[in-house]
Amino acid sequence: MNKTFTLLAFFVSILFNSNGQITFQTTIDLGGSDNACDIKLTADGGYIISGMEFNLTTSAVQIFLLKLDANGNSQWSKFYSGGVANGANLYQNYRLLVTEQDEYVVVGAYGSSSSTADVLVMKTDAQGNLIWSNTYGGQGSDGGNSIFEDADGNYIIGGSFLLNSQRRMGYLKIAPNGNLLQQHFYADGLACPFFEAVPLDSGRIGIVHSYSSLLNVVDTSGNLLSNFPGVFSNGYSVDATQEPNGFAVLGLKAGAIGGVFAYVELNAAGTAVTHALSYALGSDDLGPRNLIRLSNGDHLVYGLTTSMSGPSALLAIRFDTNYNIVFANKYAMGPSAHHEACRALATPDGGWVFLGQHDRTGQYSDYDVYVIKTDAAGQSGCNQQAITVSTATPATANLAPTTVYTASLTNGGTSVTPTVSIPSVITPSVPCIATAVSDLYKGKAIVFPNPVKDMLWIQGPENDYSWTLTNLCGQILKSGYGSGSVSVDFSDVTPAVYTLQIIEANSGATDYRIVRIQ
Repeated sequence: MNKTFTLLAFFVSILFNSNGQITFQTTIDLGGSDNACDIKLTADGGYIISGMEFNLTTSAVQIFLLKLDANGNSQWSKFYSGGVANGANLYQNYRLLVTEQDEYVVVGAYGSSSSTADVLVMKTDAQGNLIWSNTYGGQGSDGGNSIFEDADGNYIIGGSFLLNSQRRMGYLKIAPNGNLLQQHFYADGLACPFFEAVPLDSGRIGIVHSYSSLLNVVDTSGNLLSNFPGVFSNGYSVDATQEPNGFAVLGLKAGAIGGVFAYVELNAAGTAVTHALSYALGSDDLGPRNLIRLSNGDHLVYGLTTSMSGPSALLAIRFDTNYNIVFANKYAMGPSAHHEACRALATPDGGWVFLGQHDRTGQYSDYDVYVIKTDAAGQSGCNQQAITVSTATPATANLAPTTVYTASLTNGGTSVTPTVSIPSVITPSVPCIATAVSDLYKGKAIVFPNPVKDMLWIQGPENDYSWTLTNLCGQILKSGYGSGSVSVDFSDVTPAVYTLQIIEANSGATDYRIVRIQ
């Protein structure tokens, strides 16, 4: 894909619903294949995004920070060299937290290759200027997958560690100045490369993403308090929350064709299942990413839905305390587009932010950052579809419990200094142009991809229809007739916003706002 750094003047899509909630969608191309990993709120009401970028020519990896304002406008981005892919699931690589001082702390992996990488923790100020960076590791491949701040202001890093040639789950406690305070490791007999730590009450820590245990609970000294040795057959857990009477865990349960979301509640001791429910979307393969609990007891599960080897979309399901679905939506830049889901975020206005990545080439090779801001009902204004998910009670399979593993990182605290580079231009594209109805699913015709670079496709009815492309001044640029699938060449169209009108015999005229990008 040709990456031309030309600043394009787009109409920014900012919608306000009746409750004053901002909604928007945006994709952002930073120059390479941009793999978004995490998003957090900032002190000014905006957002900070962390991730990793692959250079499409050299395959070099850089860490990036991307700052957005409250309306989704790009403010700045900075790159930090030396990052490596910490396993195949790129969305788990570079997570971040925002401190009370509005500093950004990023955790991931650093090294010349993934086989020799160490855990990387780096801290920047609110403008992305590096304050310090440290690596922590042993003789094998280590990486951090999650980070949160404890009650004392220390950083809890959940990660994956190769110790004595065996993959171990564990966490590090690191002081705000980068000093390594504690390190704890656990063994389960299985070599799962991703382990995340989540905050629980009373300073306790939950460890998820273990194949053999649904949730491991440890105290402030790293002692293993409890672990539930039951996991869905061929599945794993990805996130957990503290509940009034125990814990809730989001995981994956493998099915005959693909996986399904699995929501499980455990008792206060973390030793028994009190409720279990799975969510499925036909034969789609679902990939869970994030579990969020609201103050009223509702939950949101977030992830990915894809048909086997086919297109994919972001998926969000909210359900109440009686497990009734409040909304279930999927979000996609087009019915044939490829996406990856990263993290979800509840916003102060009662809405949601869903972070993902979008591959406009359709080849899983060249991603752009994809950010969706919705209202409380999950409505963003376009590029979404309400869906119907089925529920069931999943069966569990008991496996071996987790045990404590004693080891020590041999080179903890080694300082590194990533090189910072600032792109000359951030090139945003706005896939969502002030409309209250999904551009993808209204009427009988479907148009994709939107934004478009070279070729736009109209998937219309088998009956004849006409189409007309006009600019915002109403001048006709192109027109034609067709039935079924028709292509429209956009390679000679100036980057801007256009109206595509499709007239069908039975449905009348339907207008689609189309964005042409460089």
